[in-house]
Amino acid sequence: MSLGQTTMTKRNFFGIFWPAFEKAFTKENVLSVWRKTGIFPFDPEVVLSKLPAARPVAVQSSAELGTSTRQLRLKVGMRSLALERRKRKCNSRLMEQIRGMEGHGGALFVVTGILQKARELEQQQADAKEREEQEKAQRARERVEAKALKAAETLRKRQERQAAQDARMAARARKKAEVAARKAAAQHRDDDDDDDDYVEEWQLRSKDIFLSVWRTSG
Repeated sequence: MSLGQTTMTKRNFFGIFWPAFEKAFTKENVLSVWRKTGIFPFDPEVVLSKLPAARPVAVQSSAELGTSTRQLRLKVGMRSLALERRKRKCNSRLMEQIRGMEGHGGALFVVTGILQKARELEQQQADAKEREEQEKAQRARERVEAKALKAAETLRKRQERQAAQDARMAARARKKAEVAARKAAAQHRDDDDDDDDYVEEWQLRSKDIFLSVWRTSG
């Protein structure tokens, strides 16, 4: 079994390798390789043109996906509604046929339990319809009550804001009145002080005049 070992020396290997290297790595070969790979002269299209063309992938926008989903739901809903209508129509026809046969006064031979099941089904449908109407009426009442509560809450908040505004205006008016009253009282005190000063000055002048006249007459 070979272990990949050889008796060839490095000198012998180089003597074989170098002529092959000089023959392969010529200027023409190097330039040809660069040109075919688009390295020099630089041309990416050389490589890109060899790649397989990408197949176009259909991309749907979120709006298109939403529209498709809504259309699918609509189709499913319409199909369910159509099946329910056909089911009710068949049951209604069955009951009409049974009632018609009973009205002839003759014996009615039916499989045991069919008539009872048909009547039970009709009663279930009537009960379901009545429940649906009651639920619809309940939802309508709840909407009306919610609307009334919302209107009452809005009115209460508006009244509270108006009351707060009135209280602020009353407080400002009261404060202005108090300031005006203090100013008037201060002005009145100043006027009283001026009157007292005038009286004292008049008394002094009168006294001086009396003394002058008395001295002159004496």
